Amino acid sequence: MTIGISNNSLVTMTGIGFIDTLPANMVVASPTGLTNTCGGGVAFPTAGSSLELAGGTLAAQTQCTVSVNVTASVVGVYTNTTGPVSSSQGNGTAATATLNVLGPPFITKQFFPTNIPLGGTSLLTISIVTGNPTPGLTGVGLIDNLPAGLVVATPNNLTNNCGGTVTATAGSNAITLTGGALGPTTVCNFSLNVTGTTVGTKTNTTGAVTSDQGTGNTATASVSVGLLTPPTISKVFGAASIPVNGTTSLTFTITNPNAATSISGVGFTDTLPAGLVVATPSGAAGTCSTAAQGVVTAVAGSGSVSMATANLQPNQSCSLSVNVKSTQLGVLVNTTGTVTSLEAGPGNTATASITVLANLIPTLSPAALGGFALLLAGLGAVLARKAQTPVN
Repeated sequence: MTIGISNNSLVTMTGIGFIDTLPANMVVASPTGLTNTCGGGVAFPTAGSSLELAGGTLAAQTQCTVSVNVTASVVGVYTNTTGPVSSSQGNGTAATATLNVLGPPFITKQFFPTNIPLGGTSLLTISIVTGNPTPGLTGVGLIDNLPAGLVVATPNNLTNNCGGTVTATAGSNAITLTGGALGPTTVCNFSLNVTGTTVGTKTNTTGAVTSDQGTGNTATASVSVGLLTPPTISKVFGAASIPVNGTTSLTFTITNPNAATSISGVGFTDTLPAGLVVATPSGAAGTCSTAAQGVVTAVAGSGSVSMATANLQPNQSCSLSVNVKSTQLGVLVNTTGTVTSLEAGPGNTATASITVLANLIPTLSPAALGGFALLLAGLGAVLARKAQTPVN
């Protein structure tokens, strides 16, 4: 910071002085870098938050300066107005100047989900923040080398609104950003998928984020690979056998076997065997349809039942029941698809069987019933006559 004093008179001025109280969060730096061509003495009272000149001398029609280094601890625009300059020959005016104090970029990072199966993917998101009121940040750069057992996924599904160029080659462990730019007081993000190739907890720390406005922090996040047990599924029919066109229930039970970790995105599809369809009405019900917004699909007359996006707490189970109808004879074997989740990957399948029998109770028309009644009446008459015939 340089304060200039001019003597525009025709006489030498003596006893020149001023007091400059710096704005809040600004102080004289160390080292001060002081230079003074005004003579007298310069002091920095109140822990360097002010600057004072006393006893200066300035010849007629000349100028002098006092310069000192200042530093600020908070990003912002600092406006500094001195007190009026004084001398033994009279007082002058104050002076004002503005300093824009810029901060370096600040970054954070996160994985989602934070647990994935071996070979599964997680979305890595790096956020860059600037608190600078004006300008923002230019020349933003970053290098992030992934730890062993974690690589850029194929495809990487890269998105970037930080400007510049993000390089993230599928199968590699290096991610770089160059030439990024942010406007004033802005947050930007770039995201990509990564794949776990070995079991374990992978802790990832970036290099320091850089910019034309300075070097910022590093960011750390972790993702666990293959450490969770997959969900399980079981199923049972409400009856061991039913007649053709009969109905019974089909009940699924899905369980999160992990004692300390929730799992999300839990789902399965069950394609019913030929001869079995969802009944009308389907009667679909159970706790899976409300397990943190799990979505159940069981369309009457269709040949499949499915569940998606359910969330299960540690050691939690949910159930789903639906009515099914038989359409042909035989032993019908029904095996679900694999139950899956985002964090723990695929689990097991479930199998159940039901026997569809012929309907053994005949259905008679009114005419047939009438004929049968006449037959019974005739038989009764014959029996009556035999009963009246004497036995020799």
